[in-house]
Amino acid sequence: MHLKFNGKLSPSSLEQITGPLMEFLEREGITQIDEVSLNLRAWRGEVRTQIINADARIVSLSIPAEEILERGIPSTFALPKHLQLRDRPDELDHDGFAMFWGRDD
Repeated sequence: MHLKFNGKLSPSSLEQITGPLMEFLEREGITQIDEVSLNLRAWRGEVRTQIINADARIVSLSIPAEEILERGIPSTFALPKHLQLRDRPDELDHDGFAMFWGRDD
């Protein structure tokens, strides 16, 4: 199943959409969801951000959802020490080679 949320939202607004969506799925008899992925462009004001590794290559962040739920306590998210959130450099302006080499998304 592929779902796409259109438009710009604040991080706190996402719950307002996903909460009712999850309730809908439960009403439809969905009992389990796995391999959820979010592909998003995150912005700090006017600047787009990216998650990169120590080599400044774009990476995906995997979140161990089952482990978090098994803890039974509220979780606070933080990036692992080897990753960082950076502002997307202006010089990457739609360079296909940068995407190919993992320098841009």
